Amino acid sequence: LTCLLNVTMQGKTVILQTTTAKEYEGILHTCANNDEKKLAVVLSMVRERLPPDAIAVLPEKLMSFDASDIVQIIARDTDLFNDEATEAARKNAGEVLADSEIHVPGRGSMGQARELQAATAWLGGAGGG
Repeated sequence: LTCLLNVTMQGKTVILQTTTAKEYEGILHTCANNDEKKLAVVLSMVRERLPPDAIAVLPEKLMSFDASDIVQIIARDTDLFNDEATEAARKNAGEVLADSEIHVPGRGSMGQARELQAATAWLGGAGGG
């Protein structure tokens, strides 16, 4: 968990919900063990999320939360799996491509011939069902 948070979400704006039903919004600064050797999440420029009619307070520079006090961390519009295959899929944005145009790392070289199977082989019989 620590590596996932630090590698993919560090520097992203997140909403952190606590066991006391409070929500805090800030920038994920780090996730590491605190002085008591417990896992903690540190947010920077963090403030409590309040109702629209409440008076807003200035954000705090850093605030640490013990993992045992966290219910969930929400990161909107964040790609946790930013790899070549994901980027290629997003680049095509729903286009239909021929097999020779699709290249996924680890599946052979682009345009390499391969043996095709009849659909019945994976649909479960000659009737297709």
